[in-house]
Amino acid sequence: MKAFAMVAECRNISKASKELFISQPALSKKMSDLEKELGVALLVRDNRSASLTAAGEFFYKRSQEIIRNTEQLAFEMRKMGHDNMSVIRVGMSGIERAFLPPYIREFHLAYPEIDYDVQYGNAVKIKEALSTGEIDVGFLLDFDAERLTGFSNRMLFRARFCVVLPKGHPLRTRDSLTLEELHEEILITFSSTSSLANTLKMFRQANFNPQHITLKENIEDVFLAVENGMGIGILLDNVKSWFHSQYVTFVSLDNEDFVNYVCAVWRERPDDKMIQKFLNYLSNAMASKLL
Repeated sequence: MKAFAMVAECRNISKASKELFISQPALSKKMSDLEKELGVALLVRDNRSASLTAAGEFFYKRSQEIIRNTEQLAFEMRKMGHDNMSVIRVGMSGIERAFLPPYIREFHLAYPEIDYDVQYGNAVKIKEALSTGEIDVGFLLDFDAERLTGFSNRMLFRARFCVVLPKGHPLRTRDSLTLEELHEEILITFSSTSSLANTLKMFRQANFNPQHITLKENIEDVFLAVENGMGIGILLDNVKSWFHSQYVTFVSLDNEDFVNYVCAVWRERPDDKMIQKFLNYLSNAMASKLL
């Protein structure tokens, strides 16, 4: 299941095999065996890429839930067997899940005495979890991070906006688009306060007044609406790393000023050496993503 998830994320069996440290033929056989076991095609293969079928997209989304639950169970069992193991509780609110999990796994390999527990939720939930002490470190957009009083924050990486177009849209072959070209489109984005505020801020900076805006509760609903031709999405471009669908196309938004930063947020305390070690590791590992 993890091998399939890597293929889905890389969109290429050769690249996925390198990430998994196995041979390409062995990975191809794993994928064929999985399809035979399930009785349905999961991948559309050609010489350069491997895209997901509709069944593959469904299996990928469900497998991610199963993998997370399995990792959580393994974490809880390890914790039961090691009473002295230190744990960092992490909260992720959105696009950072495209980048952070590999770095967190690398950190755990470097410091096996420190484990981690990851929670997922929207920005409101992450801020509440920080305030109540339910998590030690939360990852938020700078817009949200800077408004939290009593907490420290550190920028980790930069994210630009992109346009998500449905299959068959006349603009899907473009390398980039301007906001002015989207004037007549139905624009779809998050209904969360921070995401909507960021999007509207970008519109104001460009003196752009959209004719139609549709709000969705979460990122999955935005993609579902775009896939079904209900409009076009305006999202941060990091989503391209983890959402894969043959029914949408990502196109860059042509403005260097439309930038957001993902920040780590935590409450300073005397015994936070473990957290500082974690944050320093992430900062050093992700330094190039701030450029």
